[in-house]
Amino acid sequence: MTAHYHDTLTSLCLHTEDNDTANDTSTVAAATCALNAVITVVTWSMVREATASDPTFVNLIRQLEAGFPEDCKELPTNLRPYHRFASSLCTVDGVVLMGQRIVIPPALRKPVLNALHAAHQGVSAMRARAMDSVYWPEITVDITRVRDQCVHCHQMAKSNPMQPPSDITPPDYPFQMICSDYFTYNSNDYVVIVDRYSNWPMVYKSESGAEGLVKRLRETFVTFGIPEELTSDGGPQFTAGKTQEFLKAWGVRHRLSSVANPHANCRAEMAVKTVKRMLVDNITAIGSLDVDKFQRALLMYRNSIDPETKASPALILFGRPIRDAIPILMGRYSPHETWTELMSHREMALAKRHSREHERWNEHTHHLPTLQVGDHVYIQNLVGNHPRRWERTGTVVEVRQYHQYVIRVDGTGRVTIRNRQHLRKFTPFQTNQTQGTLIAPTVQHQEVILNSPTTSKTTQPQVPKIPLSLSPSRILSQPAALNETPTTVPTQKPATQTIQQPPQIDLDQSYHHTPEPDVPAITRIPRALSRLQPHNKAGEKELLAPRRPSRRYITEHNIDDSGTD
Repeated sequence: MTAHYHDTLTSLCLHTEDNDTANDTSTVAAATCALNAVITVVTWSMVREATASDPTFVNLIRQLEAGFPEDCKELPTNLRPYHRFASSLCTVDGVVLMGQRIVIPPALRKPVLNALHAAHQGVSAMRARAMDSVYWPEITVDITRVRDQCVHCHQMAKSNPMQPPSDITPPDYPFQMICSDYFTYNSNDYVVIVDRYSNWPMVYKSESGAEGLVKRLRETFVTFGIPEELTSDGGPQFTAGKTQEFLKAWGVRHRLSSVANPHANCRAEMAVKTVKRMLVDNITAIGSLDVDKFQRALLMYRNSIDPETKASPALILFGRPIRDAIPILMGRYSPHETWTELMSHREMALAKRHSREHERWNEHTHHLPTLQVGDHVYIQNLVGNHPRRWERTGTVVEVRQYHQYVIRVDGTGRVTIRNRQHLRKFTPFQTNQTQGTLIAPTVQHQEVILNSPTTSKTTQPQVPKIPLSLSPSRILSQPAALNETPTTVPTQKPATQTIQQPPQIDLDQSYHHTPEPDVPAITRIPRALSRLQPHNKAGEKELLAPRRPSRRYITEHNIDDSGTD
């Protein structure tokens, strides 16, 4: 073995010209997944042969023998990426090395990438393995591309980390912003409406669809005033056309939370938990709320004082407590004199609570890159047989506030709202025909000249009439044909015309159909069709197989007993 050293072979270069991004840390997919590419063993002899046959590498070896100039601009464009590593480059037995790493020619880079990704590891693990053995310019970019185009890695990827909470504008007065949600308890459906400012809850047994929801919302608006905003989880009752028309007519803005992201509608979720506790042993067997036990429980909650704000929903809403089952001093039912001070104390208490909750939610969270309209994303399953898998894809069609994205799902075309936590961006896999990618067929337009003994103008190919006695398999196998008598089509070009022509049509082939004797006939024809048979055109009646004519028909048409006309 002969070797030519440009400088020294003892130094191991650990620097590449590409920096790994923060997203490279996501590890994915087990090695049990099926490989999406054929693994080819790359040997030393294959690298030597590919190096000798590649013009760029031949020039690189010659440049190594002659020495690299100090300025990279003096080199050809295809050799400039190697200038910064010139001191670490050498040749061994016709193979270019960079330190102890083999420089792979372009012809073998795809097999090497497939081998690096055989275990379906993440970008960081693949890059670490490549830094120990192989190199070529922009290898990190190629490794990232292979990982992004692997379907198995996307489907088996772990869930995204939770994002830091978004600060939502708080309401300034009671019933400025309300929240609503549906829940089920003991096989009965209920709807809860809660005020974000005072936490005043209202609960109703669910009625029929959107009409029942509109009825309850109208009662709330009339009693407490029209809110500026309604927050919901986007259930079918809230997104129904009747509900949307009602909210628009009353001037209420509808804010939807993302799918499977209850934190966006946290106030309603907390009200649901509170109401479920009140339902225990306080409703009838059929789930009715129209009983004294439940109404008294609801009344007690509305008078309960929050330990931090030192105010109850009734005190915040009315400025005084409301009379319930527990007696208090009669003078306390009058409006609270220090109501303004109480509201200031409430604001400070809520600020401390929000700060504490913000710190708690910020733990173990991570900011995810913002998506743009048109980005292709994987959508994480949240229910079903494969939860937490990334099996569906879609396209971003709208970017909203609070990490919300409107996604159009591929295949179904359905539009859904998802939080950034449940979306993972990917690059669609695109190759040419030489790599075996199926490309949707396009309609080819051919210039066809049809000659007819009766006319010299262009004729339009007609679809042949298939006899009713043919079986479905014979119909599918029947080729498209031209009508026996071509139809004259007026055109500005009397000789030729570009038309859409099926590729399987042979203009020299005769397509006159002759029924085969072994084709089974239809045993029964609809009565309306059999009555029209005497009026069929000549040459088409024999394609039908009618039942035996009636005696009246035989008598009127002078048909003999054999049944033939």
